[in-house]
Amino acid sequence: MSPKGRICFGTSTRTPYLGMNDQPSSITILFHDSENYRRLISIANRNQKNHGEEFEFTFGTSSVFLRRTANPKEIMLYTQTSWTSLLFGTMLLIDPKQVLLTDFYIASVQDPFTLEFIRCIHECAIACADCFTTTDDPEKFHRFRLSLRAYRSFLGIARKFGVKEVKPLRSRCRLLSKSGNALRDNDVRLAYFTKFEATPVPGLLDENALLRDGALDGLVESASALWFESLRIATQVQVAFGFIKKLRQTCRKENKRIITRWTDLDLHDDDEVHAFRIRLKKHSYALNVLKTHGSSTESLIKSVKAVQSRLGDIRDLRRFYVLPGLDCETRYRAVSRLSSLEREVRTLRIEEWKKSKP
Repeated sequence: MSPKGRICFGTSTRTPYLGMNDQPSSITILFHDSENYRRLISIANRNQKNHGEEFEFTFGTSSVFLRRTANPKEIMLYTQTSWTSLLFGTMLLIDPKQVLLTDFYIASVQDPFTLEFIRCIHECAIACADCFTTTDDPEKFHRFRLSLRAYRSFLGIARKFGVKEVKPLRSRCRLLSKSGNALRDNDVRLAYFTKFEATPVPGLLDENALLRDGALDGLVESASALWFESLRIATQVQVAFGFIKKLRQTCRKENKRIITRWTDLDLHDDDEVHAFRIRLKKHSYALNVLKTHGSSTESLIKSVKAVQSRLGDIRDLRRFYVLPGLDCETRYRAVSRLSSLEREVRTLRIEEWKKSKP
């Protein structure tokens, strides 16, 4: 996999020299099929600048090296020069639709905004690639959805801060997320059948397998292209000085708006509950960013997630207990749990969030 090392804050991301220090920047990719992998290796073998197991490609004044990894159909591309040269060279050598981006490492990142941008992309790429190692593990796809949700939240913050370049990325992330919505809903239903010790309704398991295959096909088709485009934009955009300070101010205002909205929330309106829960997710993500950069937001994050989780359970149970073919005993357990959750949510006092200052 890619070389690991400390993040160097000594090189500006506003210049084409991003990644120039003693650690090589790298991109690791896995080909979907052997034919395209062999084609690239054949091109590399015909290259005159070979160094044993390494193959050198020259793009302008920069050299990019290719090395095969221990995993079949996987290669690592790296350079000691600029990250932009590596990204440009990689895009010339491969078609993103033919590969999975399994890892990358940028040797130098300076400001908090770019660091968070790249961290989100990295988590999405790793979680996406992990979905293909054990395709029948629902938790892996769930982790990918969580990382994609965090990335979408970050892009929303970036858009509010005037970064217009992220607009197409938000649209593509939204489409990628929608491709897995049906699978997520089915996984939740199956989880409730397990929790209530009931037998799933006929056809649910078969439907889940089809939905999983469809979701993975969506990742193969568009995910890597999205990560590469995201990396290109992440190392080019500029945000005015004081990103963390502005984010802290935004979180404080949103905290007050959420408290006000909570008093009028209709728990029996699914659309209203869903919209409020999405708002909480975005707020939770922004608070996590502040926590990463030294703010004391841990208790507030815990409280926000508690409300968010209970509202999610309420919405899921409302959809579960009306499933066709559900036996009476399981339906009764689901309705009882739903009533209990609704009473529990009403006892939550999020007004106390006013005391927390992100």
